[in-house]
Amino acid sequence: MLTVFRRHFKSCKFAAKGRKHRHCNCPLTVEGKLHGAMVRQSLDLRNWEAAQKLVRDWEVQGKKPVLVNDAADRFMTDRKSANLGAAQIGKYQKVVDELKDAVGTLPVRNVTVDDIRLIKEGWKLAPLTAQKRLERVRKFFAFCVDSEWLDRNPANRVKLPPAKYMPTLPFTDGEMEKILWAAEFIREAHPKIPEKTPAKLLALILLMRYAGLRISDACMFRPAQLNDGKVFLRQEKTKQPVWVPVPPKVVTAVELTCPLFLNHS
Repeated sequence: MLTVFRRHFKSCKFAAKGRKHRHCNCPLTVEGKLHGAMVRQSLDLRNWEAAQKLVRDWEVQGKKPVLVNDAADRFMTDRKSANLGAAQIGKYQKVVDELKDAVGTLPVRNVTVDDIRLIKEGWKLAPLTAQKRLERVRKFFAFCVDSEWLDRNPANRVKLPPAKYMPTLPFTDGEMEKILWAAEFIREAHPKIPEKTPAKLLALILLMRYAGLRISDACMFRPAQLNDGKVFLRQEKTKQPVWVPVPPKVVTAVELTCPLFLNHS
């Protein structure tokens, strides 16, 4: 149990009334046991309500409150230990860096809903991107709640910006023709590009078109993944192997560039 009292100056006209008198401007001190340890120290405060709030925070989360800066570092360590991809780690890092800049020196418990609203109002993002970023902010504060550094997640009370989801449609035949044409004649517009680049681009485009690969997966394609006119893939969720048949022109394009394809042999 901690007790807050004033240590009166000798010049204070209420000094004779002792520590129980609080209606003056003398500095405040706390005394008592905190989690089994004896505490007696000045609070460097003169406002009675502020002192009471500080002492309550000590009793809930210990004498030294967890700052947003420290919580953010712990959160990133946790994210990295979850074996997330580099892209996901980078997105979380942007979120914690922004929180550190805005409220890093505040105790986690002192971050308000309005603090997060102000951060969100500064985003110059598309609605869908803003939704994703706010979800990561919520995950940070959920981590803090799970760690018992605060009682409620203040980010849950910040509304997500409205976003309209537009379906991603495949390229039309005319669009694909233009893309393949641009890959074939790219050196005419950029003559300093190496001679073998157009062939690599063609293989990359055809892989993405007919095997359904994302650009990151297509860039990491290895020759061993192509066999008997099929591209070997592994499902992201189930990790089950899948063989995707591709047209002969894809096989030809990849085989022509495989010895040079993104430095894979």
